[in-house]
Amino acid sequence: MQKEILELIDLIEYSEGLKREIRNSWLSDKRQESVAEHSWRMALMASIIGPRLTMEIDLNKSIKMAIFHDISEIEAGDVPTILHMTNSKVSDKKTSDEQYRYRQPQERFPHRRWK
Repeated sequence: MQKEILELIDLIEYSEGLKREIRNSWLSDKRQESVAEHSWRMALMASIIGPRLTMEIDLNKSIKMAIFHDISEIEAGDVPTILHMTNSKVSDKKTSDEQYRYRQPQERFPHRRWK
């Protein structure tokens, strides 16, 4: 139990990297947002829109996905969508990097339920 608590604290500290990673997109006030801001907004959108959908979704899972979907960017960085949509080499590298980088926190935090 003590080990798991320490791992959870480590995960919280690790996730601070989402605040430092700047995305390749801009907010309405002309500044770039952090990955943490993006993830927070995605979770907010899921929690507001999810209950109003005509189809049933797992809201808890949707919010978790919104929070954790970019955790690999702590290590891999953010790649502009336009680049990986228009350049297959960039897209292949992004996919490969993110798959590799996504496994790192899973290995580092084995008690975390990632699915």
